[in-house]
Amino acid sequence: MERFICLFLLFSLKIPWILGSVYSGTENICSLRECSCVSRRVHCACAENSSFQESFKFRDDSRKLQELVVENCSKLILPPQAISAESHLTQILINNVGQVEFQPESLSISRLQMLNISAVDHLVFHQQSFKSYNTDSPTVSVTLSASRQVVIKPRAFASIRRLAVGDVADLQLEPLALKLKVPTVEPTIEIRLTNISTNSLPSSVFSSSFKNILISNSRVDKIQTNAFSGFLMSNISLVNVSVSRIEQAAFSDQSVIEALTVDGCEVSSVAQKAVVAGISRLTLTRSTIQSMSKYGAVNATVANVQIHGNTFKTLGEESLNFMSWNTVAMVDNTIEFLEEGAINAIHSPIDEMSASFRFEGNRIGYANRNSLVTRLPHGVEVRVEGNVFQHNCGCSQDQYVFTLTAHSGLTSPFQDLSMMFLNTSLCKVSDREVSCFPDLPTASYFQSPSSPSPSSSVFCSMQEYEEVLCEVEVAPACTQVSEELHRDADGTENGFYNDFLLLFQVKTTKGILLFLLFCVLSSVIILTICVGSVWVHRLYKRARLVRSNLSGSFQFNSGEEKQILYGSNHTTTSHEDEEPQYAEIADIHPPPATNPTDTGNYSDLEATILTDITTLPKSTTTTLPSIEASTLPFHHNTSCGEKDQLLKLPPLPATIAKDTFSDIMPPASAETGERRNSMRYSMSETSLTDEIMMALRDKLNDPTLYCTVMDAKSPGAVSGGSKEDDLYCAPIYSDPNQVK
Repeated sequence: MERFICLFLLFSLKIPWILGSVYSGTENICSLRECSCVSRRVHCACAENSSFQESFKFRDDSRKLQELVVENCSKLILPPQAISAESHLTQILINNVGQVEFQPESLSISRLQMLNISAVDHLVFHQQSFKSYNTDSPTVSVTLSASRQVVIKPRAFASIRRLAVGDVADLQLEPLALKLKVPTVEPTIEIRLTNISTNSLPSSVFSSSFKNILISNSRVDKIQTNAFSGFLMSNISLVNVSVSRIEQAAFSDQSVIEALTVDGCEVSSVAQKAVVAGISRLTLTRSTIQSMSKYGAVNATVANVQIHGNTFKTLGEESLNFMSWNTVAMVDNTIEFLEEGAINAIHSPIDEMSASFRFEGNRIGYANRNSLVTRLPHGVEVRVEGNVFQHNCGCSQDQYVFTLTAHSGLTSPFQDLSMMFLNTSLCKVSDREVSCFPDLPTASYFQSPSSPSPSSSVFCSMQEYEEVLCEVEVAPACTQVSEELHRDADGTENGFYNDFLLLFQVKTTKGILLFLLFCVLSSVIILTICVGSVWVHRLYKRARLVRSNLSGSFQFNSGEEKQILYGSNHTTTSHEDEEPQYAEIADIHPPPATNPTDTGNYSDLEATILTDITTLPKSTTTTLPSIEASTLPFHHNTSCGEKDQLLKLPPLPATIAKDTFSDIMPPASAETGERRNSMRYSMSETSLTDEIMMALRDKLNDPTLYCTVMDAKSPGAVSGGSKEDDLYCAPIYSDPNQVK
C-alpha cells in the first residue's frame, strides 16, 4: 500500500495538466508550466490564469540557475524572501509587466549583480526591498527604463553599485529614497536619471556619498532643501534640465562637492542661499536663469568658477557670493538687467597674488548705477575686455561708465574697473550715425535681450566713437543728415525713458514694487480729489437748497410790502403775464359795541386803519387750506371788480368801561373748530413745510393770544388839539385777562 501511494505521487508530478494550476510557492521554478529552463537560464511567460504572479517565489533545485526572465504578465508581486540568499541568480530581467511590486526584504542579495526592469506600467520599491549580505562590496546595478510610473520608498535599496532610471514619465522619489550604506571611504555609487519627469527631488533624497550623480534631459519642478546633502559627492551634473525652483540649501552646507556642473538648463527661480556647499569647481554654461535672489543665491566657498554663455534675465544684488576662490571667469554671458552690486560679492580670494578675475564678452542690456562695483583687491589679476552695452553711444560715455563703477577718483583698497570698461567696451551706434563708421573692425551685431523680437544692432568701441565724433573740431559730414529722416528711436526721445528705467529699476523686484507703489499713491490721490470734489459739490447744492427754502418761508411784513407765502404756485413756477393775487387780513377783531349813552366826539377822530399783518396768496393751487376758511375775516366788494378794501374801524372812546374788554375778544366759534380740525386732517397729506405753516396759522387764528391796543392820548387832548397833534402816540398794551 505504501509503495502504491509513492508511485501515485511520482506519477502525478510528471503529468503536465496537473502542473501550475494552483501555485503554492514551494514548487520548483522549472516545474511550472509557464516557465522553461534551458541550461542555467529560466524563462517565464505568464498565461491568462497564471497564479504565480500574485505571489512569486523563486525555488531552485540543484541546477543552480543564474538568470531569471519574467515577461508578459499583468502583475508580479514579490513577497518577502521571494529570492533568498541561497539562490545563485546573478541577473533578473522583468519586461512588459503591468504592475511590479517589491515588498520589504523581497530580494536577499548575495550573488545578484543586475536587476533590469523595463516596459512596466507601475513599479513600486517598498522600504528595504533589498537585503544585502555583501555590503562591504556592493555589486548590484539596477536599471529602470521605459516605465510610466516608478515609486521608490525611503531606504528601498540597502546597498547598490549603480542606479539608472531612464524614460520614466513619473518618477516619485520619497525622502531618504536613495539613502544607501557606503562601505568605502571613497564614494563608489553612481546615480543616472535620464529623460525623467518628477515633481520634486525631496529632502535628503541624495543623503549618501556618491561618486557621480547625473540628471539629464529631464524636468524637475523643485529641488527641495537638503536634496543634495551627502557628505562627499565627487561629481553632480545637471544637463538640459528644466527646473522651476531651487529651494534654500538645496545643495547643503554639509556636503563637499568636487565638481558641480549646470549645463543647458532652464532655471526659473533660485532661492537665497540655494547653493551653500563647499565646491572645488563650479561650472555654469549655456543655461537660462530667470531670477536669482539677492544676497547670495550662490553663497559658497568655490575654488574655480566658470560662467560661460548663460542668459540671466536679472542678475540681482550680490547674487553671486564667492569666497576663497582662485579663478572667476564670466565670459560671453547675456545679462538683460544688471542690478546694483551684482558682482560686488565676489571677494576674499585665497591668494591675492595668484587669483584672477575675468569679465569678457558679456552682453548687458540695462545696467543700474553701481552695478559694476567690485571688492577685488589690488593684487588680483583682472581682465575686462569686449563687453557690449546696449547703451547709445555718446560723447559722455565716461559719465555713464563712472555711474556703473561708482568712480570717485579717491583712493580705495579695491580695484576700480572704470577705465578698463571705458577703453575696451562697446556701445550701440544709432541709425543716423552708422554711416560714420563704414568699416569697423571692432563692430559687432547683438541680439537685444530685452526686445520681444530679436533685432540686430551695430556696436562699436566707445573709444573709437569718441575719436571719430567727439574729439574732432569740425563735425563730420555724416552727422549732417536730417534728423527728421533719421530719427533715432533710442536717442533723445527715449532719454527720459532710459532715465526712468535706471531710476526705478523696473526690471527688478525692487523696481516693480516701487512702480506699483507709485501707481497706488497716484490712484489714491486722484480718488481723493474726485471724492472731495463730489463732497464739495453736494455741500454747495445743499446750501443753495436751504437758502431757497428760507427765502420762501412764512414771514411777518409791513403793510407796505406784500410777500407771497411759501407753497403757492408763484414759488414754484414763474409766469410773466400773471400777477399774483393776495388776500389781506383786515379787522382782526370786531369793533366794540357802541353805547348811545356814551359821550364822545367821534367826528373829530380820524378813522384808524389797521395795518396789514400779512398777505396770503389767493391761488387755489397751493397745498395749504384756503385762507377764506380761516377765522380771519375777509371783506370783498362783490358788487364790482374793485380790489379788496380794508375795513375802517371807528376810534375808541376814552371813557370806555373796563368790562367791555371781554366783549372785544369773542371766543372761537364751533365752525372755527371744525375748520381747524379739517386743517389738521389735511396736514397728514402735506409736506413738512406746509405742516409748519399750518401750525403757525393756527396760532395766528387764536384770539386769546392777542391784546388790546389803547391810545395813550386823553379824549380832551384829542378834541382840543390841532390836526398836527393827531399824530400817533406810543400805544399801551394791556392784557385782556388782567383787565377787571
